[in-house]
Amino acid sequence: YDTGEDYVDGVSIPYIVMEYVDGSTLRELLHSGRRLLPERTLEMTVGILQALEYSHRAQIVHRDIKPANVMLTRTGQVKVMDFGIAR
Repeated sequence: YDTGEDYVDGVSIPYIVMEYVDGSTLRELLHSGRRLLPERTLEMTVGILQALEYSHRAQIVHRDIKPANVMLTRTGQVKVMDFGIAR
């Protein structure tokens, strides 16, 4: 992502640019009642753990892992989001 500020007519306008993720949250999937195959569940778990490992190597602790903060893309990728209270 990127952050910054732009100026329009001399007025500072802050902005944040983030990746658009087309898909649904793990929470939405769990509440849909659809049955998850064990293989897919394992793939999602590995994806979550890889994302956490990556952030931990950068000395960042998420502190709010929950199904609502895990995004599943339409292509099957797993994205951990909402690092708002991370340290």
